[in-house]
Amino acid sequence: MKRLTAFCLVVALASCAVHPNRTTKCPRADLTYVGTERVDGLTYGRFQVTHNAGQPLQLWVDERRRLYPRTARAEMRRTGEDAWRPYNVILEEITPGAIGLSIGQGEQRSVLFDGDGLFLPGRSSAGEEYSMVVRDAAGCEHRSVTFIP
Repeated sequence: MKRLTAFCLVVALASCAVHPNRTTKCPRADLTYVGTERVDGLTYGRFQVTHNAGQPLQLWVDERRRLYPRTARAEMRRTGEDAWRPYNVILEEITPGAIGLSIGQGEQRSVLFDGDGLFLPGRSSAGEEYSMVVRDAAGCEHRSVTFIP
């Protein structure tokens, strides 16, 4: 019985080793903060998304192009540092259904991001810079240019 178990384990590991490695090639997307906008009494950061790769970039948004909260996050770091850390961690979210926003080669679209309150007056700190990280439908993460709201 031990030999059979060992044989099965060796076969399983060997099959994994020879299996082709499928990795997703992540296209480059440029995300730039362009200001704030109020929608339904809430303040959002507006980001311009530019995509120059061959395959369309698909982001999850709602009907007003607000980024789906489970796919975007705000991060911060002290000016001059390399390491990013979460701006604010919210564990419970109530979100509407998401739809796909497709951005083709050479296209620009704008999206809104709530930033967990980052864009409200007085929420950003002196000496800190911020960035938004968004995950597209293929699972690739894209970081915005650093900004100060």
